[in-house]
Order: sequence, then structure tokens, then C-alpha cells
Amino acid sequence: MPSISIRQALPILIITPFLIATGITAAIQLEGNRRVMTDFAKQLTNRAGQQIDNRILSYLQRPQVVNQTLNNSDRSSLASLSNLSRLEDFFWQQTQDASSLIYPSYGDEQGNFVGVEMIAKEEIAAYIKDASTGTKRDVYRLDKQGNRTEKIESIDYDPRTRPWYIGAKESGKAAWSPIYVSKSGVMMIAATTPIYNTAQQLQGVLAYNLPLSELSDLLRTTNLSRTGQMFVLERDGTLVATSSGVPIVERDGKLQRLSISQSDNPLIKTTSQELSKRLGEFQQVKSSQFIEFEFNGQTQFAEVEPIQDERGIDWLLVMVVPESDFMGSIEANTRSSLMIAFALAGLASLLGLTTARWIIRPIEKIIQTAQDIEAQRFDTQRLEEVKTRSDEIGQLARVFEQMTDIVYARERQLQTQLKDLQNQSNQAQGEATEEQYFQQLLERAKAVRGAK
Repeated sequence: MPSISIRQALPILIITPFLIATGITAAIQLEGNRRVMTDFAKQLTNRAGQQIDNRILSYLQRPQVVNQTLNNSDRSSLASLSNLSRLEDFFWQQTQDASSLIYPSYGDEQGNFVGVEMIAKEEIAAYIKDASTGTKRDVYRLDKQGNRTEKIESIDYDPRTRPWYIGAKESGKAAWSPIYVSKSGVMMIAATTPIYNTAQQLQGVLAYNLPLSELSDLLRTTNLSRTGQMFVLERDGTLVATSSGVPIVERDGKLQRLSISQSDNPLIKTTSQELSKRLGEFQQVKSSQFIEFEFNGQTQFAEVEPIQDERGIDWLLVMVVPESDFMGSIEANTRSSLMIAFALAGLASLLGLTTARWIIRPIEKIIQTAQDIEAQRFDTQRLEEVKTRSDEIGQLARVFEQMTDIVYARERQLQTQLKDLQNQSNQAQGEATEEQYFQQLLERAKAVRGAK
């Protein structure tokens, strides 16, 4: 197994924990930001839902507020409901006092009808159908005193066939009418009260009509988020109002309301599908619900809020906010945090490398000194700087220098001893050579004497 040098291992061991800590911190922060963003979206939609719920219910209370202004003397003016002229004056006065475009009207069992509507700012019209108009309903512009000035139009009309009249007749009590599209192409809802005589026979229906276009205006002007959308729907999925406009479409020459599945708004349609998938039927939604889903590659946060009142309103308010609406500030904070984290990691890496160099460099000098000793070079000048350190490496350098001095002294002593031994050996060798020479002379002398 190959080993790794301290030179390589030490920087890795120092830097790696910092990098791991930085990565973990960044991941934790990103996940924390995600949770914070989701919690913020829940709080935002919940708070906005409550405010819009209250504003819608307040708007729907206006017909009842107008109705409650009727004191006993006012009610006496309704004692003879057949007097359409008096009813016209009475409704005109109510229109003057109302704080919104309330359209009070009355239709009876004989098909007569009277209503007064503020069709524009400071422009009021009266709708009249009686014996003199036949099957037509005449529309007159009224002046500031409530007098008729000119006829605007005349169309076929029978109040008894209208949704607000039929609903009140069937319920037999004060209630909201089904939402309907008026003859003038306005989506309306009416707070209706059936009027009975003493014999409990139906005389007619008193209605205070509200244009639901104001609800769409309310949703559009509510500051939910930069690109958030809102819509209100009935439990059967039919749209009541949307922040993108009034949900009415013309088909086959007739104005019709849109269901949520028929909307040409892809976000509304996708939200409908996700709500059905997550929550089941709309009738099952009893309390506020929060969901997340994907649309066009972006996470969407949606909250569903029931809207109900004692007269039968049972709608759902849906608010949809894309994640990107919150990401601007969060991404900026995340980028700042990550930049700081990586800057600290870079600083830690630099400190780690500096520390590694501070540790490894004196060790390298000790190694080089050891290599010099191995090469018979006893120069400890490299250790001068190292041995001045007060830490363990400085102590090691000083001990190593002492050891070097001892080795050097022993090496000198050994060399001296070797030199002496060499001299002695040479001397002994010289003496041995002279003895051998004399021995040879002696042998030769003996040989000469023997020859004689």
C-alpha cells in the first residue's frame, strides 16, 4: 500500500475539515432558507387570506347594511308594493346613500319590475316594467334629483324567470341568489328577501344586487406578492372572481361563467388539478389548506381558504404564490452567506498551508542535515534558525545538533584511531619485510658453504 508523505497529508488534514464544515454549513443554510421560505409563504397566504376573506364578507354585507337602514317609516313606503313610482324613488334614495354599486330592485308575481342602479360614477339608471311597457323593460337615465331624463333602451324582460327571483321563491326566506349574468353582461349576486302578504302568499321578491366584478377588482388590487394570483370559486368549481379578470366568456352568442377547469389561465387550471389531487372534492375542504406543487419548473405555494356566511355563501378563496417571489431576498442573503463561508474556507486553507509549511520546513532542514551527516558533511548551519524556536521542533533541532556534535566527535576519534592503526600496521609490515630479507641472506650463505 503506497504511503503518503507528511508534506501532502498535513495540508489535506488541516484544510479538509474546514471545507467539509463549510459545505455542511452551506447545505444546512440552504435547507433552513427553504423551510423559512415555506413558513413565510404559509404566514403570508394565511394572513392575506384572512384579510381578503374579511373584505369579501364586508362587501357582501353591504346589501344587508342598506336593508337595515330601513326604519319603520321607510317600511311603510313599501306597504303598497304595487306603487312602482314610490319604489323607484325609494330605491333611488338608497342608491344615493349606498357606499358601493348596489342595485336594489323588486319584481312581483305579475311580472312587474322596478330597479335603480348606479351604472357609472354619478350616473344612475332606473329599470321599469309595468302594464305600460308590456313585455319590455325600459331603462331611463335619472338626473341628480332622481327624475327620468331619457330612455336608454328597451328589452324583453320577465323578473319571474331570473335566477334571483326563482331562488328566493324556492327558499322562502332571505338568502343569496345563485350567481347570474345580468342582461347587461355583468356577473351579479343578489341578497334576496321574498315578500309575503298576511295570508302568506308570495307577492314578490326584494333584491339587492351586487356586481361581482368588484371582487375581481379587490383581488387584483390586493398586494399578495409580485406575481401571485388569487381566485374565488364555488364548491362546484365555477369561478366567482379572479385577480386576472372577470371569469365570463361568450359562447354561441351567450355570456357564460367559467368553471375552473375551463379557465384559459394555465396556472389556475394547474392549481385546480393539484387541489383535486391533494384535497379531493372541493366540497370536502372545511378549513384552510396549504399545498406545494410544480408549475413550469417552479415551486408554487397555494392556500385554500373557505368563505362562508349565515345567508348561504359557501365559496373557496385560493391564493397561489410562486417560490421565485420570495427567492430574490433569500437568494441574495444565501449568496452573501456562501461568499462569507467560502472566504472563511479560503482563509482557513491559507492558514492551513501556512501552518503546514511552518511545521514541515524545519523538519526538511533537519532531514537535509541528516543527509549531510550521511555524506560525511557535518555542517549544522541549517539548524541555526530552527533551534531558536521554543517549541518541540526547536527542541528536536537542538537535540539533533548535540547528537551531530557527538557523532562528529566520535567520527574524528575513530578516524584518529584508524590512522594510528594504519601506521602501526605499516610499521609492522616494514619490520616483517626486513626479517624476511635477512632470512633469505642466511639461507644463501648456507647454500654457498655446502657447495664448498
